[in-house]
Amino acid sequence: LNDVQETFSEDLESARKAAVKKSSYFHLDDTGAKLTGQNYYTYVMSTEYYCEYKTLRRKNKDAVKEALGIFSKMKFLVSDDGTNFKGLFKNHQLCWIHEIRKYKLCEVFKRIESETLEKLLKKWRKFYHSLKKYVRNPSIEMRQKIEKDFDEIVTTKLCVRPLDRQLELSLKNKDRLLLFLKFPHLPIQNNLAERDLRERVMKRKISLQNRSIQGMRAWDLMLSLMNTCRKIGLSYWDYLRDRVYGTENIYYLGKIINAA
Repeated sequence: LNDVQETFSEDLESARKAAVKKSSYFHLDDTGAKLTGQNYYTYVMSTEYYCEYKTLRRKNKDAVKEALGIFSKMKFLVSDDGTNFKGLFKNHQLCWIHEIRKYKLCEVFKRIESETLEKLLKKWRKFYHSLKKYVRNPSIEMRQKIEKDFDEIVTTKLCVRPLDRQLELSLKNKDRLLLFLKFPHLPIQNNLAERDLRERVMKRKISLQNRSIQGMRAWDLMLSLMNTCRKIGLSYWDYLRDRVYGTENIYYLGKIINAA
């Protein structure tokens, strides 16, 4: 598989171009990787029809831009608020699951502080359910209510420093957290990228690391093709067999995605 990358790369390129045309938004996430003991980072770009992994040496905005390639032409980004993702897209929807998780990680010690945290989390869970209802059936009335409820939650003073600080941060991210109110087709969580990234994490746990740049690129390429085949309902084994033996019974992935 290391020696036939050119053929597969062309097929993945056709799928990438078709996926970019097919959707206005994509999901982005990253995870750690290793190459001969050195720290690397794997980025995943996901849509409903496509998935691509790129492993690079750095974890910063320049590395993200390098990973994105043609995805930089898309209109919307859905991700968490990692510092390396900030400022890349004007239309950036933040993941609400990550946002609520930040409150769970706030360090509170006293019993009364713990009770305050639980009450706040209850409010956020109720709020999140209203977001899901809006996405399913958007309306002006519900949009106004969501904005009002958000402001009420984040401007409440709880007198618990970690919680008050996190509420201030949520308020600063208001435009990116509530972007979906203007564009209801956007997901309010980044589960798609997280599920796709799990494949790479499992491979890392099994094999630990790559021992060459060529092997690392083969991992990225083959996992990208595998997940893309899965998304479009194509057997990855049948696809590999068709390409390796040159039977050409299966269309280019880009053509399959365009027809989906």
